[in-house]
Order: sequence, then C-alpha cells, then structure tokens
Amino acid sequence: MQRIYLTASLLLSLLVPVLSALLHSPENPVLGQWISPVPVREMLTTPVVMNEGADNSWSPSWLHIAMVVYAAGVAWRLYTLVREMYFIFLLNKNGRKERKKNYVLVTSERIERPFSFFNRIFIGENIDESSKEMTIRHEYAHVRGHHSWDNCLFEVIKAVLFFHPCIYLYKRYLNEVHEYLADRYVASRADRKAYAFFLLENAGQVRRQLILPLSNKLITKRILMLSKPIVHPRNFLYVLIMIPAGLLFFSACSLFEDRPPVSQEEIIEVPMFEGESAEYEGLPVRKITWNGNTLYSDDELTSLLNVREGDSFSAGKISEKLAYTSSETDFSSHYMDHGYLFFSIQPEVIPSGDGVELVFDIYEGQIMKIGTVCVKNENEELDESLVEYIKIQPGQLFDRSALIASTRSLAAATGQENITTFPTPFPEDGLVNIEFIIGPAE
Repeated sequence: MQRIYLTASLLLSLLVPVLSALLHSPENPVLGQWISPVPVREMLTTPVVMNEGADNSWSPSWLHIAMVVYAAGVAWRLYTLVREMYFIFLLNKNGRKERKKNYVLVTSERIERPFSFFNRIFIGENIDESSKEMTIRHEYAHVRGHHSWDNCLFEVIKAVLFFHPCIYLYKRYLNEVHEYLADRYVASRADRKAYAFFLLENAGQVRRQLILPLSNKLITKRILMLSKPIVHPRNFLYVLIMIPAGLLFFSACSLFEDRPPVSQEEIIEVPMFEGESAEYEGLPVRKITWNGNTLYSDDELTSLLNVREGDSFSAGKISEKLAYTSSETDFSSHYMDHGYLFFSIQPEVIPSGDGVELVFDIYEGQIMKIGTVCVKNENEELDESLVEYIKIQPGQLFDRSALIASTRSLAAATGQENITTFPTPFPEDGLVNIEFIIGPAE
C-alpha cells in the first residue's frame, strides 16, 4: 500500500499542473478558458512603442542564468543515469548467464555486491555458498515485485526535479518500502531468525542509483519490521477514506480563477452598450441570450462571460470581457487567434421585470488565412532580412496573438520605437495580406 501511495502521489503531483494547463488551454473547445472578442481592427494598426532611451540590446538576466544552471543539472543527472545503465549493460554482456524459470542469474567477478535489475539477478562469483540461496531469494523478491520500474521512474523524475529536496526523500522511502516487501517475502518462506542474521552479515553494502542493493543502513529497522504482523486488509479502508476528501479538495481548488484581475490600464476603452446602462447597474440578470454564434455554444460563451443568471449586472465587468486586453483574456482575442478576422459582438441590455436581459449579437464572419507577409522600412522599401523575426507564415490561419508577437519581435530586433502593422483583407479569396512598417507610421 505504501509503495502505491508513494508512486501514485508523486505522479498525481506532476499531473495536476498538466491538468491545470489543459483546463485553461484555449485550444480545448470543451475545457478551455474561452476568451472574449470585440471589433478591434484599430488594435492591429496600433504601433508598438518602445521605451525611449531604453537599451534594447540583449543581456543575460537572472532567469537566463537560472535556466542554464537548471539545464546543466538535468544534463548531469541524465549523464549519471546513462552511466549506471551502461555499467549494468556491461555486467550483463560480459557475465556468465544462467536462465531460470522466472529470472536470469548473471555471475561475474566484477560484481562486488549482489543486486537485481528487472528480471536479472547479479551476484559475484566468489559469493559465500551459505548465503547464496538467501541472496537469490531476496533479489528474486525485487524481480517478482517489479521494483526496478519504480526505481527507473523515480530516477527520471529526479533528473528533472533534481533541485527539489522532497524527491530525494520520496526515493529513500520508496527504497525502504522495497526492502520491507522483499524481506517479508523471503521471511515468509524461510526461518525469520536465520534471515535476520543474514541481513546483519550483509549490512553496509554500497548503494547505486538504479540497482536495488541487498540491504541498507537502516538494517535494525528492517529486522524489527520482520517481527510485526501483516496488516489486515480491512485496515486499508481507513486510507480509502482520504480519497473522497482529496477529490473534494481538488475540485474545490479548481473552482478558483487563477488569472489575476485585469487592471483598468490594460483595457482599451471601446463603447460597448448603446444608450444609458447606469440605471441598470446592480439589477439581477434574468436571462442571457446569444445570437449568431456557431463556433462556441451558448453555455461556453456564458462561461466565458463569467456572468450567470441571478448575478448583479455590471457594465464594467462585462466590458472587461468584450474589450481587447493586453493579457488577451477577451472574446476577440480568442476568435481572432483562430482565423476570425471580422469577428464582432454587440451587447444590449433589455429591462426584464425587476431585472435585465443581456442579449449579445455575434458576427463571426468567414475564416481568413494569411496571404503575403512583408516587412518595409519607413520609406516603404522591402527588407527581407527581417522576415525571420515574423511569427506568422503564409497559408496559416489568421492569428492576432502571433501578429502582435511578430510586431514586438521586430521592435526588439531593430531597436525602432514604432512598428506598425497593416492587415489588408481580401474576403473573396479568404486571405489577408500582412505588412509591417519599421518606423513612424504615416
């Protein structure tokens, strides 16, 4: 049970961030955080202004240094892991092999201490005959329990998370559990007292990364474990009680929005509501209606809006979802990143009894692809040397986020204060040509 807990808890801790990323991925039409759109054509032609007097030359930061150190640590851990594998490979290749029913016994004079690795048991040629049988039984317990799979998994994870102290504790506890399981298996088929003396005689062996040694420093604790009775299966029910509590905790945490609130400075002010809406502030939303949407369902758009029936109406909160934001947490960013260049949305507030009804008329338009892409200087002369900094390619779906990233990349590469982007759509062909102008826009 402890072995399952150690491996499962570690894998779950690694899986949770992946699930979180998937749940918030805009590529996932079911689980994704759908983000909101507005007719923001003028945003595409807004120049990116560099800080005046700023040094735009690249210089290493603490983040770059940390990434280099991390990469070096991972490389070193992987190197030691490969070295261990190569060591075992040579022993298996040059040793004398004797095939048994469920394992392969490898004997070599280079083996100082017995160990097991997957279905192979390695012992030295000069091993004492009196302890050989007990040694093979112990190592066969590791083979039978497939403990090498756990070791390999933890070594790979340890290479990636070498900086985290908990991974080393996990590995140590897992090896101890492996030894307890092997001890109990052998003790159930041999005299416990004789096996305890055997452990004392073989204590203090050298430990390697991948291979499971015959014993460890906690030899006294292992001998004491032999005297403890086997836990009755019904006692595991106490552990199972924690599963519903853990699922409830995980579900509760997943309900929180982990995206920081959008500041007013990040919002491009675009008039969203026609007429006076101040008189409706605070009234309950009785109904939300979506018209013209085909890409996303009503439920997905309502979830995106983050306003439910019964919530208090707030024009400012809704505007944050409808206006373009630099954090790209709006409707138009999400639509325009998937080819919908002409997307627009028009909200309307309608009185409904003691509350209001929100009606959103959506125009998705046709899907557009990238046509030609070019970079020009302020004299409108082509500059092909800067094309490598462009994040979009002809034939791809129109992607506004990639377009903005290309603009910033050009600004950083050229050191110019202003980079202006001009998209020229050709609806009859389903194409939009992109032109980048380096320098002040005319």
